[in-house]
Amino acid sequence: MTSINALRFDNYSGICIGDESISTIASMRVNLGEKISPVIPPVIVENYGTVAMMGTTGTCSTGDTIKETFENRILDLYKKEIDKQGKKPDKFISVEEMMEMVFDIVVEVKLTQMNEKIKGTYGFDGFDFIAGKYSKNGKTFEIKDKDVTREIIDYMTWKSKTDDVGYIYLNAGLFAGYDDQLGFQIYHFDQREGYWHRVQNCYMAEGSGRHSVDPTLYGYAEKWLIEQRRGNIDPVEGSIALISGVNSASDHEIGVGGYYNIILMDGRKPHNQRLWEINDDRSLLANHIVRALDNGFLPYQEAHPLIKGLLFESASFDDIYAALWDKVRNPETFSQFLRGYKLVSKKLI
Repeated sequence: MTSINALRFDNYSGICIGDESISTIASMRVNLGEKISPVIPPVIVENYGTVAMMGTTGTCSTGDTIKETFENRILDLYKKEIDKQGKKPDKFISVEEMMEMVFDIVVEVKLTQMNEKIKGTYGFDGFDFIAGKYSKNGKTFEIKDKDVTREIIDYMTWKSKTDDVGYIYLNAGLFAGYDDQLGFQIYHFDQREGYWHRVQNCYMAEGSGRHSVDPTLYGYAEKWLIEQRRGNIDPVEGSIALISGVNSASDHEIGVGGYYNIILMDGRKPHNQRLWEINDDRSLLANHIVRALDNGFLPYQEAHPLIKGLLFESASFDDIYAALWDKVRNPETFSQFLRGYKLVSKKLI
């Protein structure tokens, strides 16, 4: 289960957050999933300042395959351009062209998985099925069985939503990034319905966690006029809102949790500083600061500078941690709250 999210601050910057909880084959929950990660090779970042992350939800191996294939393909394309031009290209492809490449890979992965499923079950693949015949041991056989035909069409269309091919269809993702041509953009792709699109709202939530993130972020996004949603959101305020939404998903969705991976991007910075990740104790501390704010332990005017220092100013963990406990109301009760105690009354705060 997953919560992957992206929010656009302005034409240059934005934030992406993913949780790390995954389920094993034995239906155990473990916090070791890397749901979102940077995907642009360092040489391209250094030369063009293009940065991007990809987040996937669904079958972990499918998401890993899509990410790894994209990274290899984008690097191969860059090397081919150098070979063709005899030098480093003056310009490289935009984030939207990269998204097109991502979706090509999504389609290829889906086709490969479907062919493997059909061949493992019936001894021929999807191309043979479309042709109506297959060859084996030098002999050609026609595919005529009505039950087999019906089952394969059901696989290919997923009409009855059978679990045995659910791993092929139940995959989706976000691709967010910055380039100097288009600025910061968010894209959504869906293997279930077979589409991708540029996100028009200032944020996008995907995965099982979206059912909790959306109610939190919808109210936040709707309070702005269109001009503000398109490019005038305070980065700290936006970060607080998104963390609050993911916290809600962690509380209400059994498969969401662990340390968040927080990825921030800003195209105004030097190339190698345009993307930075926060996925260690600082991530958990940001989580706790926003929980303190949302549950009445900390006023907004105190929480804002703490998140600003932690996410945007490289403040030390120790300094922000000490400041949180110095400013929080009723530290003992807040400590119990973070450890899962149920508060009998808000008067305790």
